[in-house]
Amino acid sequence: MRAFAALLFLLFGGFAIAQDQCEFQINCKACIQVPGCTWCSKFKGIGVQERTTHCLRIGDPKTSQCESGAVENPENSHTIVRDEDLSESARDSQKTGTRIVQIKPQHVKMTLRKGVSESLSLTYRQAYGYPIDLYYLMDLSHSMLDDKEQLASLGGQLTATLQELTDFYTIGFGSFVDKVLMPFVDTHPNKIDSPCSGCAKAYSFRNDLPLGTDGSLFAKKVREAKISGNLDSPEGGFDALMQAIVCKEQIRWRDQARRLIVFSTDAQFHQAGDGKLAGVVVPNDEKCHLNDKNMYDAYDEFDYPSVGQINKVTKESDIYVIFAVSSSFDLYRELTKVIENSSWGKLTSNSNNVVELVRDQYNAISSVISLRSPSDVLHRVLLEVQKRQCPPIKTSQCFGMREGDQVDFTLQVKLNECPVGRDREIVEVKTLQDSLLLEIEFACGCDCEDEDDQTVVSDICNSQGALVCGVCACFKNFRGERCRCTADGTGSDKIDEELCKKSANSSELCSGRGHCVCGSCECFEEDYSGKFCHCNQRKCLSNEGDICSNHGTCSCEECNCVPGYTGRVCECQTDEACRSPGQHEICSGHGVCECGKCVCNSTAEEGYSGQYCEDCLVRVLLFCLYTEVM
Repeated sequence: MRAFAALLFLLFGGFAIAQDQCEFQINCKACIQVPGCTWCSKFKGIGVQERTTHCLRIGDPKTSQCESGAVENPENSHTIVRDEDLSESARDSQKTGTRIVQIKPQHVKMTLRKGVSESLSLTYRQAYGYPIDLYYLMDLSHSMLDDKEQLASLGGQLTATLQELTDFYTIGFGSFVDKVLMPFVDTHPNKIDSPCSGCAKAYSFRNDLPLGTDGSLFAKKVREAKISGNLDSPEGGFDALMQAIVCKEQIRWRDQARRLIVFSTDAQFHQAGDGKLAGVVVPNDEKCHLNDKNMYDAYDEFDYPSVGQINKVTKESDIYVIFAVSSSFDLYRELTKVIENSSWGKLTSNSNNVVELVRDQYNAISSVISLRSPSDVLHRVLLEVQKRQCPPIKTSQCFGMREGDQVDFTLQVKLNECPVGRDREIVEVKTLQDSLLLEIEFACGCDCEDEDDQTVVSDICNSQGALVCGVCACFKNFRGERCRCTADGTGSDKIDEELCKKSANSSELCSGRGHCVCGSCECFEEDYSGKFCHCNQRKCLSNEGDICSNHGTCSCEECNCVPGYTGRVCECQTDEACRSPGQHEICSGHGVCECGKCVCNSTAEEGYSGQYCEDCLVRVLLFCLYTEVM
């Protein structure tokens, strides 16, 4: 029985359907937006004036009484539009002049009904020798002098490392200091041109060398770049990072390449709001402002970007940022948690480990396949089903990928809500280099809701409304199931009272919790709602008094949880919260997930602690070390 309940949870994403939830939907559109409900516009042998429920549970025997062509029960479907074969290697694609294809299919049309998942099989294979664009963005404030000289001397090794990874690499170089404004830079006439001994004039960001294939030119440009100086400790790196990302043509980012920025610094960064110190209050506009000298010349017009803006543009541009830093490690570690396309690594004091750091970080990036979708109305669950290193688990990532590896996913797409004002959406499900285009049509309306029919006067609706999908749609200033009442409630009669009873045999109007006004219940008990004042909203409250724990919506005593949460009142995170970033197993394989939190194993033989049960307890350390070795 538990297994069957779990199956229902997977199929409907935790959306429980009360037996009477269909019965209380008053029109076709509301009906079909409840999973498991179907609408019948006209029944065989039943007059339209008779009291009947048009919204039925799928499988209800009454559905057999529905006339042919009068059933509204949209179903999910998908059609594959483009399905090109996967590429073996970048070299083969270059020879044939074709695009490198790593994900299959590439374009799918879908029809989705609210709350019902649609499955689609995807395949990803990492092509050999995928092109790399590496842009080295360096802090050239005075404290980075030895780092700059080290980078110039290691330039040949850096390009050699890229050659080991792919035949199709480009490398570029940019530098930054800070906004040339007080209090960031000393603007005194004696200091503006030479802020420190042997230093060049301060500047915000300069694109010293656009991406290209000449490794020796890279080392030359780094060597020629002069150190400058500023006043305060944080630098203007975010201004530079924004320009390096959005100036696609000037930096020469290629369409098909792993696009990487190595952000090298020994200091913290200025961010949105700091510009006010110099009177710069206009928010960063996320646009390119490089002049003909490849200099950022709008530093005095726009504030520094925010962390959120950097996160946004990196995802939009499919650019990955490696923060290579020699100080403020905790800051940059936390920064990578909010900038999705980023990682960080420690530079030595003079950056002599930069080649090793870039190689290690690149290998870490390329070994992960991560699928994501920016849509605000869709929920996708990725079930990874084939690959030695990745067991079939609910995840959006697969780790340990190597060139030539292939992984198969089952993509489950679910429409959480029917958006207002749009009936379709184009969504990209993306990796860092590739994307699947989903052209989605929302099945949120009924064919019987023809706009022309909504203006046709019907006698059944007391000539004060139109008959739409078997029920009355009242004209302005009229209401009630048969439009017999005016908007102020006058005109109600005994017939209308029958419409306020939960069942034909009931003697209570509005469940005893409301007034019957023109065949409709107006609830006077604050916590009750619904067609018959039968829904107790308090059943959706958490212990803290929040509706569905602020992680869902209440639908007649039941919580519909947003993705990532479950439980009676959406109080629990799903098992995904118990999986450490970069790990396949829940609770590191050393515990169980209960309500989104790890309960770690702790016995005489083994014991673990930590958020993900990743730490071995001291009292059983020898046992843990032994099991790790074995």
